Amino acid sequence: MPITTTVAAAKVRYSTRFTGFTAPATATRGDGVVISARLEYYDTIGQRWYGVALRRVSLQVIAPDGTQSFLEATTDTDGWASFAKTVDQTGTYSWTVIFAGDDTFDSTLAGC
Repeated sequence: MPITTTVAAAKVRYSTRFTGFTAPATATRGDGVVISARLEYYDTIGQRWYGVALRRVSLQVIAPDGTQSFLEATTDTDGWASFAKTVDQTGTYSWTVIFAGDDTFDSTLAGC
């Protein structure tokens, strides 16, 4: 009886990054602001970056008093995610967009 070996295909994981991260430079207390970013992966065969569609991403918000909160969004078919937040304190906010990664794509984050 022959001995058999089953070989599975190698699992490919892609490098990721956020680009186009935008947040307003100024706002007035009580304003609604929109923060956007594009999640991309690098295709080593095509040697270019493509948008990552339909993935959950988070936005960490640190308010001027140091409290933090998180917003969630799903990337669109081009990799863009947008978050809406009402700024209710005066001072400087910190924004960090986060992708936790999955079986196909590496995790990444970017802040401003």
